[in-house]
Amino acid sequence: MALMTQDVKFTITPQSGGEEGDCIQVQISGEQNVVLCLTPQQARAMASDLIQTVYRAEVKNSLQTSQRKSIGAKTDTATDHYSMHSPHAA
Repeated sequence: MALMTQDVKFTITPQSGGEEGDCIQVQISGEQNVVLCLTPQQARAMASDLIQTVYRAEVKNSLQTSQRKSIGAKTDTATDHYSMHSPHAA
């Protein structure tokens, strides 16, 4: 599986055999190249941590966005209650 994000490319491939047994090879290419060889358990833990971290970031972003919209809506309704004209003026 390969994913290209801006100038960074991620390639994830299963590797079998070898002295250490099966591993998941994660290759990150960009300005610097990095290769990680993870056991299936390490790869699963990393994937789980990544998913949880992304979820937390999305929830935080969503809450901040909704708070900004809420503050904007409150400001709009507050200014609607005040007018330069007297309500009794005809």
